[in-house]
Amino acid sequence: MLESLQAIQQLKYGDKSVLRHQNWLAFLYQTEQKSVNLEQVASLAEIGDHPVLHYTERTLQILNQLSLPQENNQILEEVLKWCEVAKCGSKSTRKNWIEAGYPLAIHNLASAKIYAAQQMEKPISERNFIEEEWIYTLIQTHGLVGQYIRGEVRFQRMQPLVQLIRLQIIPPSTMKALLTALNHCIIEAVSPTLWENVRKKVNEVNRWRRRS
Repeated sequence: MLESLQAIQQLKYGDKSVLRHQNWLAFLYQTEQKSVNLEQVASLAEIGDHPVLHYTERTLQILNQLSLPQENNQILEEVLKWCEVAKCGSKSTRKNWIEAGYPLAIHNLASAKIYAAQQMEKPISERNFIEEEWIYTLIQTHGLVGQYIRGEVRFQRMQPLVQLIRLQIIPPSTMKALLTALNHCIIEAVSPTLWENVRKKVNEVNRWRRRS
């Protein structure tokens, strides 16, 4: 089981001490907002007190079931842990984020900035800057493929990812696997049927991004 899922299980069993060591989980749990994508729930009764945390848990459960190389797993686990945090946070935390200039209304951009700020608090010796750049960009652009397929955004919005791809930091095959698995997790967590309906289109968009 992924470490992130183990942390969520600890919290579910009442062990809130885990929040002291898992900032991403603390942000998702300590929230005064119910920021909900109604596509993610079958009924209003399912919303509960922590809908974003529940959605994040579903994305991680899907990742946990995929057969990916360990390095890919680690990168995507970090992306999924952080990509929804800007929707949550306590009142004081959100105030600090607003004062820091994070665009909370555009949660993928804000979540990427929150992730980056958390990384900067670590000692340099514990950081992998290349991996961080990939994680930051994947958080920043997550969800855009689905929005592009629905005609809600232009392809230009994915340029940060296209630019990173051009650097060829990792092999094209690894890149394709990361992008496919990430979209699998975030879309199937909304609806398994939706993923089955759009998976071919997702793969087509990923191929376009590689050629751009």
